[in-house]
Amino acid sequence: MTINRSLKGKFIIVVFTICLSCLLVVSVVSYCLSYNLVKDKTNQSASEAVGKNASQLNNWFMEQGQVVHAIAQDIEINKDFSDQYLSNYLIQKFDRQKSQVLDYYIGFADKNRTMVCATGWIPPPDYDATTREWYREALKQNRLVYITPYLDADTKQMVITLAEPIKDGKNNVLGVIAADILLTDVMALAEEARIEGASYTFLLDDHYNFMVHPQPDFHPTPEKSINAAQVMEGKFRPLIKEIKQSQYNITELKDYDNSKRCFVLSNIEATNWTFGIAIP
Repeated sequence: MTINRSLKGKFIIVVFTICLSCLLVVSVVSYCLSYNLVKDKTNQSASEAVGKNASQLNNWFMEQGQVVHAIAQDIEINKDFSDQYLSNYLIQKFDRQKSQVLDYYIGFADKNRTMVCATGWIPPPDYDATTREWYREALKQNRLVYITPYLDADTKQMVITLAEPIKDGKNNVLGVIAADILLTDVMALAEEARIEGASYTFLLDDHYNFMVHPQPDFHPTPEKSINAAQVMEGKFRPLIKEIKQSQYNITELKDYDNSKRCFVLSNIEATNWTFGIAIP
């Protein structure tokens, strides 16, 4: 009788242990499945939100580009390429846009002609517009181009140059119309974007330089821009790899404050910039 009770007790313990183990396994599996479902849903929501905000930023750039393109078309259609007409025309456009535009100007293919600027700026005698990046890139691409931004030393604000070729009726290049546009609005849009669950937002230009980031050490200065590949001993390079491959997968990295975060990216088509968020 004592032996039977002992065996019965052991049997109960074994059965209880097996049941407890099964329950534990089921609980762990259930938790993992639930966690993955929640994580997938969160990542999907984050990706959609990032894409939506990138689209809004892209629309801003497209609107600025449409203004420059319209100016180029007007000049070509009117066929009055005199300095007086061009100067008056640019001044008229500038007066309407001066809250966002630092200057409209035209550099000519004829190096004997002085550049025409809406602000009235007169370049030094040795200034050659045809050697400038905005001029060369517009001719190279033969279309509207967005030049890598810079921090203006006078205004202390980020500026981007948009440029487009101007041609006569015979398709000969007369010059390039360009605009220096403040990035204040678009940077505010990126910085103030409210995305549920995000630790912060950031913005990279077409050379992977930081435009917007909460870490002050990453902010551009008049002397230089801070490249994402060069900070934190290259820990952000996996993000750049994603951008170069146009994959934009969610990437987990140790962030600038040593916290592990997932990074969600989206392309801004007009400028080939990148908008992104970091989520816990």
